[in-house]
Amino acid sequence: MNPKETAQKFAGDLLWQASKIVRWEVVDPNGNLEKARRHLQNGALIVYINHFDMLDTTVIGHAVENHLSPLENVAGITGLKHFDPQRNRVEYALIDAGRKSRGFQVLTVVQDYDNYYYLNHRHATSGKTPQTFNLDSTRRALRFLKKPGNIVMLAPEATRSRDGRLLKGHEGIATLLALSEEFAHALPIAMVPPDTLKIVPLFTSVKVAVGAPFSYNEVLLEKARKPDISVTDLMMKRLAVLLPEKYRGFYR
Repeated sequence: MNPKETAQKFAGDLLWQASKIVRWEVVDPNGNLEKARRHLQNGALIVYINHFDMLDTTVIGHAVENHLSPLENVAGITGLKHFDPQRNRVEYALIDAGRKSRGFQVLTVVQDYDNYYYLNHRHATSGKTPQTFNLDSTRRALRFLKKPGNIVMLAPEATRSRDGRLLKGHEGIATLLALSEEFAHALPIAMVPPDTLKIVPLFTSVKVAVGAPFSYNEVLLEKARKPDISVTDLMMKRLAVLLPEKYRGFYR
């Protein structure tokens, strides 16, 4: 590790420790975390979450690290714009410092609303089209999931909900689970927004509600009973039921 990387890791360590002032508590009355840990002994997990605040990623990071696995076994899927220093230099620096501190991987995808931008600005896609870039990221995620104990984490809404209500999920999560069905289960984890709808360190607390892990075959059996509902929406409904009704949004 060169001096610059050492400094970045040190900064990441400080930021990670500072983020512990964000208050949160786990809600897991059915022992779903223990079920997930047992699955990780021989398989992998796709942890999917809701996203309502810039700081909720630190909440889920601490929850996973404390209750599921070291973050060096985690790969997070995020929009390329967040990890593109030409567009978001500060955000890129924060994510990169966290990555160097905790050892997690970052898998980036071009979001739908950014397709046109990255068709014309291929500096961050190694010259690839958005479609090819996203296919490569999916392949990387699948390779990562083949190792027992690994976790891929994502927010299927693909953008932050300004009012805390769950948005419609994107189809990529169903594709990822289908292609990794032999070795990965899905685990829904909902973060309940505080009454302020904003995380205010020291003053608000976020409830982290953990659902039951499930396989692709399980959700296919459910779809056989509900053929008019997509696999993605069935998965999102499993996330929605962990939230108070007023925050279930599209899945209310």
